Amino acid sequence: MISKYTCIALCLLTVGCGGGSSDETSTPAPTVPDQNSGTTPPPDINPDPTPDPAPDPTPDPDPTPEPNPPAANLDSVVVPEQFDWSMYKEDEVKIKTVTSTMRPDGELAGLGGKHFMKIVALDGNQQEVENPLQRSLTSRTGETRTKLKLPNEWYGIKVEVTVGSQVCSKVFSKEEVTGEIEVPCDIEMPAGDGE
Repeated sequence: MISKYTCIALCLLTVGCGGGSSDETSTPAPTVPDQNSGTTPPPDINPDPTPDPAPDPTPDPDPTPEPNPPAANLDSVVVPEQFDWSMYKEDEVKIKTVTSTMRPDGELAGLGGKHFMKIVALDGNQQEVENPLQRSLTSRTGETRTKLKLPNEWYGIKVEVTVGSQVCSKVFSKEEVTGEIEVPCDIEMPAGDGE
C-alpha cells in the first residue's frame, strides 16, 4: 500500500515539475488563452531575434577600385652586385699600439709592453654601446689580434689602450677595421727603441 502511494506521489511530482526534462535550452510550449477564462498567456521568454537593418540602397558615389595584387613571382627582382646580404661585418684585425716617434722607414714606432686594451662598439650615432666588445692585455710587443663581428647598423669601434697612466684612444669606422690598425699614443721614445 505504501508503494502504491509512493508511486502516485512520484507521478504527480513529475507532472507538476514539467515532465522531468533537464535540457536547459528547451523552450516552453506556447500557451493558448482559454476563451472562457479571459486570461492572457505569459510572455515569450525567447523572443525572435530582431532582423538586421536593411542595407542602404544608395551605392558609394566613387567606389575605389581594388589594386591588383603583386605577382608572386620574384623573377623580375634584380639585386645589385654590391648588395651585402649579411647582417654584420666580420674581420680578423691586428691592433697595434704605436708612439708618435717615426722610425727611419717612415712608420710609427711600436710601443712594446703589455698594455690594457678595451674595444668599445659605436652605434649608428657614434655613441658608445653599453658593454665593451673586448677587454684584454696586448702582447709584449704592444699588439693584439682579434676577430670582430660588427652589426651593419653600427658605425665602428673605439679602441682604448692604457700605457702606464696615459689612456690613448682612436675611433675606427667599420670600413677601417680590417688588416692592421694602429692606436697612436703621444709618447716620445728615443730613436731606435721602437719596433
